[in-house]
Amino acid sequence: MDDEDEYESEEDYFEDDESSGDDEDDSCPKDCDTSAYEKVLELREKRLDQEEILQEFNKSVEELKALNNSYQIKEKTNTKNVKTSEEEIQKFQNEKQKSLNQLIVCLPLKLSQIQFLEDEKLPADISNALIFTNDSR
Repeated sequence: MDDEDEYESEEDYFEDDESSGDDEDDSCPKDCDTSAYEKVLELREKRLDQEEILQEFNKSVEELKALNNSYQIKEKTNTKNVKTSEEEIQKFQNEKQKSLNQLIVCLPLKLSQIQFLEDEKLPADISNALIFTNDSR
């Protein structure tokens, strides 16, 4: 069985290869300047630290995106609920006004308050007349 067959993906192969490299000796090669080799190791550690920080930031960003999406869904739901409630209130107000319009009301009026003239005479039946205030407030 090949080494490649053991791994499900190429990424798994390289991850295992990198992890096995941790057991290797970190000694400076013969032909390399020690200070340059130490600088490379230091920079490699910094890069790894930066990659970890970047992964943490990316994880935080993904969490914030998920939270934002859930808030947007809640906002849409709440907006829909508010709209439905407003429609129900308006429907109730219309029904209430309709019921109030069905009430028969008797109002005592003075003859001087009535301006419902047909042919300059007061009609015999004014039961269908509308009453308005004459105030200009």
